[in-house]
Amino acid sequence: MSIRTVLSKYFDKILCEDQGKYIMCIARYADEDYILCISLTGKAPYAKIMKADKVSTMECRMLEYDPRGLYAFGENIEVLAKKILGKIEASIL
Repeated sequence: MSIRTVLSKYFDKILCEDQGKYIMCIARYADEDYILCISLTGKAPYAKIMKADKVSTMECRMLEYDPRGLYAFGENIEVLAKKILGKIEASIL
């Protein structure tokens, strides 16, 4: 199952772009837009989560080094999607 398909279960709207090592998604939840930089390389997927209005670029390679935002880690895509949503619901980014 694609990351976009999994995320669409939890978010109101999802737009994704392949950026090589990352998949960059713009996700809408509770009338807010979030940038999700998702890496599916390695043993476990992870995501950098940032509010869309706080980013200076849409390039995940650069956003990974931005001190703002949160990270989520999961054993698989489904677990990662739930953890992303949990971080968004529990925090002010």
